Amino acid sequence: MDSSQLHDRQVSPEAVDRTSSSPTHQIMDGASVHPSSVLSSFSYYAGEDSRIPKHHAYYFEEGMVRLLVGDVLFNVPRHILTFHSSWFCERLLQPKRTLPPGWTKCTTSRGDVFVNHQLGLVDANFPGLLPSNDLKEDTFCIYGASAREFEALLAVLMPIDYSSRNLTKEQWIAVLKLSTIWRFRSVRNLSIQHLKHALGDAPLERLLAARAYDVHRWVDGAIQDLVSRDEPLTTNEAAQLSVTDVVRIHQLRETRVLKDLGNDPLFAKVMENRKRRELTNSKPVLDSAQQALSLKVGILAVLLFITMMELGFLVVALYIYMFGHK
Repeated sequence: MDSSQLHDRQVSPEAVDRTSSSPTHQIMDGASVHPSSVLSSFSYYAGEDSRIPKHHAYYFEEGMVRLLVGDVLFNVPRHILTFHSSWFCERLLQPKRTLPPGWTKCTTSRGDVFVNHQLGLVDANFPGLLPSNDLKEDTFCIYGASAREFEALLAVLMPIDYSSRNLTKEQWIAVLKLSTIWRFRSVRNLSIQHLKHALGDAPLERLLAARAYDVHRWVDGAIQDLVSRDEPLTTNEAAQLSVTDVVRIHQLRETRVLKDLGNDPLFAKVMENRKRRELTNSKPVLDSAQQALSLKVGILAVLLFITMMELGFLVVALYIYMFGHK
């Protein structure tokens, strides 16, 4: 139908009345849609008797959930937490007056105390109780995290910019911590992937994170990096590590020094001369070169002695640090 036919077409008065009495809504491309068609379509999709199937993964029945983390209140979509974390699935479905996951009750002579071994927390009050009457009853208290750490986790779960995740090294460590505690498996794997590069030049931090958050595949590499560096462990560094790791690092450093000495041709020559003298029981006649070699051996022996003394001091310092304040 061309434009001339449109102009020549007769329109009945009844049609004009029906059109003018029924408002229309303009859509973006200029077409108009009658409200009744929109309402009927909405009621069909929203009706309880609808036979349209719900998507198995992206139809969320749940709404928002309020969480008190530290002294900050968060209000986030519930499915973001329950979809990725088995811990939150359990926690958010618990009835009131139920111990949160990870907490146990211990009865002592002074009464009941509540312990969370994973977080290293002991509380005389029932965990999960709201600290203020200003909070709504459906608010959940979350332990073991600061507001900044939880904010870093949400930056991964609900990124503002999907093209990049500009988290600092400290934020990724916080994500690793919380994803381990709360069993965000995929988020934990993502944080390990990022920290593998971020901690590449920081073996002490890598070893501490590996021990704290069970990243076992980092342990051997971090220890080897600490052994091969020029500087020995400082007292402050040793205090952050376990006694087992400190002893292992110093044993490997000592083995490395002895191996380097064994590969030194001058040291090998001195040892060969010493064995020869022991076999012949003759008094050594040392020339100037042999005297220099003997001096070098003596210096190396002193260095080894100092290394052993340093190890002893570190072990004593660790013992005092760990048990002296109890």
